[in-house]
Amino acid sequence: MPKVKISEIRLDPNNVRLHDHRNIEAIKSSLSRFGQQKPIVVGSDGTVFAGNGTLEAAKLLGWDRINVIRSTLSKNEAAAFAIADNRASDLSMFDEAELVLSLKQIESFEGIDLEDVGYSADDFQNLVEAMDQDPTPEDFKDYDENIPTEHECPKCSYKWSGSSS
Repeated sequence: MPKVKISEIRLDPNNVRLHDHRNIEAIKSSLSRFGQQKPIVVGSDGTVFAGNGTLEAAKLLGWDRINVIRSTLSKNEAAAFAIADNRASDLSMFDEAELVLSLKQIESFEGIDLEDVGYSADDFQNLVEAMDQDPTPEDFKDYDENIPTEHECPKCSYKWSGSSS
């Protein structure tokens, strides 16, 4: 993977993804602990298409070189790719039960802190507390199969109660 001088690449001036202080700190922590495990994507002119936050964090860490992939996308394609790359991650979600289990394991790993993976102690505690809460309301009423039926499907004859709107 080619490493280029950070001075030869530049942040995308049209980047729509914002990186607040907490996000940059999380990226810095990850880079410090694990190194750069995936390259940033840059165009032939050195403009970053994907990885603006990584570049910002690397600069703050004092790095002078960074791993890149040079893309041959056109300017229009690059603009669309930059949004698609960020949006795709927005559309994913965590399996919170598995995340809590994974974070508990990571807590036991020697030399790795939760901060290295972007979670503060408070973040972790909030996840654990959310998992421990009983989602069933205390005033939830028990019903049996003798609920009066108001509706019936004309195709399959399935019957149900409730509002038809």
